[in-house]
Amino acid sequence: MIEVNIRNYAIMASGQGSNALALIKKGLDLGRPPQFVIINKADSPLFELAKEQGIKVYSILSSPKGIDLEFEARVLNLCETHQVDWLFLAGFLKILSSSFINHFQQLGFSQIVNIHPSLLPKYPGLGGYKLAFTNNDNEFGHTIHLVTEGVDEGPVIYQKVIAREANWNFEEFTTVGKKSENKSYGLVLESLLKNGLSWDGHKAELTWELNI
Repeated sequence: MIEVNIRNYAIMASGQGSNALALIKKGLDLGRPPQFVIINKADSPLFELAKEQGIKVYSILSSPKGIDLEFEARVLNLCETHQVDWLFLAGFLKILSSSFINHFQQLGFSQIVNIHPSLLPKYPGLGGYKLAFTNNDNEFGHTIHLVTEGVDEGPVIYQKVIAREANWNFEEFTTVGKKSENKSYGLVLESLLKNGLSWDGHKAELTWELNI
């Protein structure tokens, strides 16, 4: 059994930034903010929102499709400069290469964390909430997992199951889901910063139980 703690971490994001902001605010509350935030899309409002929180932000645009090795090289350079050993993906919509992922597997497991809007292995990829809603699933939620080469296939750290209310429309459905994501991701970060992660070669476990 390996137990590892986070030294320094950074956030990578693409979209509106609610999960990234949840991580930033939790990190600030704990006195352990991220070293920086990387945004790979020019129109993300997170750029200004993160700066307002006093966090260093880098806008590094990436190609819209496929793997972008130049983008990854710039990210790795920043991580090495700031001694970042963990990455948290927060609405980061970009495929990462195996060499990039392997850079964060020096302890034998991935040190890249992602949050996905479905109860994996159900609905990997895009559109998790839409699929759960249109398929009339009685339960939905999100999964926080370690990133591997397979899309949304990495070891699960935490999963939150939410019971669906029959009268919810899609906007209400996704609003409940996103608010729950924000809370869970912040608490998972807190657990990892305070107590680290246990790894037995196959399974990743938080060493501090979440009360959500």
